[in-house]
Amino acid sequence: MQKPEFAEILDLQQALQQEPGVHAVGVQYGWTRSGDNTTQWFAVSVNVSDPQVDLEETANHFAKLALTREDQIDQKDLLVVNVSRGYDIGIAANRFTQRFAYPPARWRTKLGVERL
Repeated sequence: MQKPEFAEILDLQQALQQEPGVHAVGVQYGWTRSGDNTTQWFAVSVNVSDPQVDLEETANHFAKLALTREDQIDQKDLLVVNVSRGYDIGIAANRFTQRFAYPPARWRTKLGVERL
């Protein structure tokens, strides 16, 4: 966690965790290989407490926050935002997750966010 890249994503995770209605946040990056193709990705996973929240609107919000706070994202092929909503009351649980994945440049165009 002392390396600069880990410190940056830890800072981002802590900032995202402070957003209203957030139950849990995960931030990670890596790569996926398929044959000769390698895709580098940066992922934000958000678990929100409101079971009625609009998933796409929430994904857009967190993508915008990530793009404005983390310069590593533009070096990746994809920014993935996973949004989960649901409930867990001990005797019953229900969770729905939706994945939103676009190249950083597409997110920036969609959300009107300039590069750092």
